[in-house]
Amino acid sequence: MNNFFYWLFGIIMRPLTAWRIHRMYYNKAGVCDEEINEADIESAGSALLQEFGLKIPESFPKEGYILMRPTFIRNQGSISDCVAQTEDRCLVMENMNQRYVPGGFAIGWMYGRHLESGYNLRGMVPSDMLHGMRTIGAPLHTTFPQRGEVPYIIDLVRRIGRTPAIMAEAARHTYEKTISVDSNHDIKVALMNNRPVRFTMAVSNAFRRIGPDGIYNGTRTNQWNSSYGLHMMTLVGWTYINGKEYWVVDNSWGQFWGNRGTCFISTDRQQAPRARGYISLGNTPQDESNLLKTIQFTTRGGLCDTVLLDGTRFTLPTPIFMHGERHNERIHVPLRFIKEMFGGEVEWYDSNFDPSFNQEQSRIRRITITKGNTVVVMHIGEREYFINGIKHEMDVAPLLARDANDVYRTMVSVRFIAEAFGHQVDWDDRTYTATITRAA
Repeated sequence: MNNFFYWLFGIIMRPLTAWRIHRMYYNKAGVCDEEINEADIESAGSALLQEFGLKIPESFPKEGYILMRPTFIRNQGSISDCVAQTEDRCLVMENMNQRYVPGGFAIGWMYGRHLESGYNLRGMVPSDMLHGMRTIGAPLHTTFPQRGEVPYIIDLVRRIGRTPAIMAEAARHTYEKTISVDSNHDIKVALMNNRPVRFTMAVSNAFRRIGPDGIYNGTRTNQWNSSYGLHMMTLVGWTYINGKEYWVVDNSWGQFWGNRGTCFISTDRQQAPRARGYISLGNTPQDESNLLKTIQFTTRGGLCDTVLLDGTRFTLPTPIFMHGERHNERIHVPLRFIKEMFGGEVEWYDSNFDPSFNQEQSRIRRITITKGNTVVVMHIGEREYFINGIKHEMDVAPLLARDANDVYRTMVSVRFIAEAFGHQVDWDDRTYTATITRAA
């Protein structure tokens, strides 16, 4: 008899429990599950992307592509500010591409200020945030460090977040246009141009319970695993796991969720329904006094997969490593790191892929780095290099190194490149730390 009453109690309580979980997780997801007003958000396409200076690659890397991004994964906790959390992460990455590293933006201010458009429930409509970033901007975290849930955060922003100093600071961090990138092709084009994607997707109980491997292959459509609303995250690249293609997505649920705060979502749209992506273009340029000043990395143990940029730690897609003869080792970095940190254009030439080259001659693998009036030319395996046509010699030659994906990467000594462009390089032999101070 007791078993019968337990069974009956379970039947009665199950729908109520499911409804409570739905509301709790819907609030945690933090994106308003309503029709989004996208009148001023243009749909992407090759022509529009090219119009704003994005280059359309002839092909995409078969091993995938992941952006350099902040190492730390924030935890939004019980506050439904995933849209503001995502915006903060994307802004830091977008500004880093312009060699400006602000450290972080005022998440609470963005959440409270952009809710003043009229939607004042928990969570946000993404178009409200995107419109607010084009018209108002966002101040730095140090300007307004407070966070909170509505209505508290709305009231707080109204009382202390509208000072002329804060509004002027916010106006320094805006962008001109927002474009939706819905196809896998357009998302990859954005990533290849170092643009993180604001990724909105319907989430479920299965998503909340992703394991330590971070892999999410979609949901089964049954009553115990239905959608709990929309959630916004930061899409930072794509990769292949066991031969299957996945988006690399940073969440805002802390580093103990998924794979240290990151998940891998199948690029198959049948398994990730209702997914939308947005990118911003035309970020407000910063004056020289605000640009990146110091680059620092520690190579104790021979490898380094993070770098400290003006105090903010970023994860490197390709690790830095020490190479060379004993007592004469040099730090080698990938060409992509050189371009992202120092700017300029990097050109790679391999005579094996040049039909006009006489293949009976010795193979040529040439690296050309151009920034302003300075041109640096190097060759794989050769210590001689040229700065504006003048010959110099380094003690460790550029080389090709195989990474974890079994792909060869071009690695060059960071000291000689940095000094060629006038930057100062200091080495601490006690801590194995290199510090690059950018030229003024």
